[in-house]
Amino acid sequence: MTTTEARTTTVEASTTIESTTTEATTVEETTTAVSEAQLAVMMAQALVGDYTGEWSDTTYGSSGSIEAEVSVDAATATVTVDVDLGRFVFGMGDPPAETLTFEIGGEPPLTGTSAVVGDLTLDVAVDDTFELVADAVPGPSGRITALTVAGSIGADGGIEGDYVVQFNDGTTAEGTVSVARS
Repeated sequence: MTTTEARTTTVEASTTIESTTTEATTVEETTTAVSEAQLAVMMAQALVGDYTGEWSDTTYGSSGSIEAEVSVDAATATVTVDVDLGRFVFGMGDPPAETLTFEIGGEPPLTGTSAVVGDLTLDVAVDDTFELVADAVPGPSGRITALTVAGSIGADGGIEGDYVVQFNDGTTAEGTVSVARS
């Protein structure tokens, strides 16, 4: 008789499970509130620079140059515009260069003063249009009673506008202004 041996093989399976530790990181967002004054300063800083251009009186046919430098003092929330208009301006000859200062930290419109046309208000809208007004202007000659300049600020910082000057004799002069960054 033949003997058959049965062989049993036992296979042990070994499974290794690696343990991975994941650390969770929490990110906290910090939101800093910006005051209206800070926002106004940031917006005004986009206009900082030197500008050159021309004004043209379409009523009387005169024209002249415009040179301006815009600066912003963030600490005092003011915009300063050093401006020089050339030639026979508003029927008064070539006025001296002057500095206009506007406080930008308060509610609109902005206010400022000009030696040539007196107290100013400047209102700039969110669509980059503006209106600069001087009512009851004293002016050095006493000839001007009001000045309005309305226009727009381009994406390149250039300024285009139309103006109306009212004189104390009831007449007006109209014209255009155009300045670009130099």
